[in-house]
Amino acid sequence: MNTILDEITAERQTLAELGLPPKGRPMHRSDLARAAAALVLSSVEGFAEADWPRVFWPWKQAPFPLGTPRENLLRSAVLIIAAIRRLDRRATVRGKA
Repeated sequence: MNTILDEITAERQTLAELGLPPKGRPMHRSDLARAAAALVLSSVEGFAEADWPRVFWPWKQAPFPLGTPRENLLRSAVLIIAAIRRLDRRATVRGKA
């Protein structure tokens, strides 16, 4: 049986295939969280219709991967996990973990 965690793991590969996060340029420390927020907003009809997700989308060179609300929530989960891991790595480097 497929669990949501399995789906999040699979969605990580989908994002990689879409080129997200983009490679080849330095990433701002808030990019992952901003991208996750954009995807969450895109799953809310009123925000999506008002084009709010694109306001938060951090990667102008990468197209916004609009999917179904469920797909966008799974993608946001992938990016949230990546943002947490990034914070953990930074804390370890700084000797705070």
